[in-house]
Amino acid sequence: MGALVRYLGVWLASLIAGFVCALPVFFLGLAVPMYVIWPLTLASGALFAAMCASWLGTLLASDHTQSRMLVIVIVAEVVAVALTAVIVKIPAISARGVDVLVVSMAAIALGTTWATRHFREPRSNLGRYAWITVFLLVIMVLVVYGVVRLTCSTLGCVA
Repeated sequence: MGALVRYLGVWLASLIAGFVCALPVFFLGLAVPMYVIWPLTLASGALFAAMCASWLGTLLASDHTQSRMLVIVIVAEVVAVALTAVIVKIPAISARGVDVLVVSMAAIALGTTWATRHFREPRSNLGRYAWITVFLLVIMVLVVYGVVRLTCSTLGCVA
């Protein structure tokens, strides 16, 4: 029962973290076309959800193991790409907005929780783990900024 509660907590924290990170990117859709914003929103939310699940899985592990962060990030991004393909392909889903974002982040959080439970390794250097986290966050910010800037300079933005 303890493991179930622990992983339910990881799922909930991953859902909240992913949604909190994805929401500001989603609001860029007021100025940038939604077919550009949906992939960015889900990719950034998935990355943040994966890092949150990975860190919580490591810190809450009673068997002195750690989550394999990069594998968890890959699982989260694969789920995000699949969801993005469905959302962009069906305009009626894309128009629903925040409801679809919440459901998508719940699915991504489920994937990150599953990956956190299944992809473990013996605990080693948490400093390296922290540097990977910082590196991924910096890359995420640069990618979102670069894509929005490129889109606005080539296609023009609404605002």
